[in-house]
Amino acid sequence: FTRVESSGGEVNQNISMRGIELINTSDVQINNVNLTNANTTNGTSDDLDITASNAAIYMSGVTGASFNNININGTADNGITGINVSNFSLANSTITQAGNGAHESGIEFSNLSGNSSITNTDISFSETNSLDILNTDVNLNLTITGSTFRNTQTVSSGGADNSNGEGGIQFRSFSTAAGAPTTNLTIDDNDFLNLRTQAIQVIGEDDSIV
Repeated sequence: FTRVESSGGEVNQNISMRGIELINTSDVQINNVNLTNANTTNGTSDDLDITASNAAIYMSGVTGASFNNININGTADNGITGINVSNFSLANSTITQAGNGAHESGIEFSNLSGNSSITNTDISFSETNSLDILNTDVNLNLTITGSTFRNTQTVSSGGADNSNGEGGIQFRSFSTAAGAPTTNLTIDDNDFLNLRTQAIQVIGEDDSIV
């Protein structure tokens, strides 16, 4: 596909694997969608490999993905899983109670590249991190503004202690090929509340430039 466009609607109630699945497509625009219990079955989410993960929104090989006013409530795995995604934007959205095991987060990316942004978005009660990005040999310009990353200490408001809970934003860049991958991160005017570990963790390994 070269273009996917959707506006308005609800994807809900006990969808097993993936509420929205986007594979090898481009120029995606999805607005005004509620995803409630849109992923009830765990895939396999490892710290360094999310290819077999599930999510309310799952993307692989996507160039240009714009989401506005997306509300994700309750997932067994990640809220959003992205693999080899470029030029991603998420605005005016919420993700709450994503994941039920280790290495499952509000948003998980493996190789996010291009010009990407997260704006005016609230991510709460994620099982591990609110946002976790692991890149290898890709360039990224990422701007995060006006957003809230919160509540990884408990599984819900007033709920049980979350022993898997970690931080707000985790970014890691690795390099195994010639040439230094470059990442520009702009994190401005955000709130980080009630997180079990770090608010922001940025790691540049090998010859990565961050």
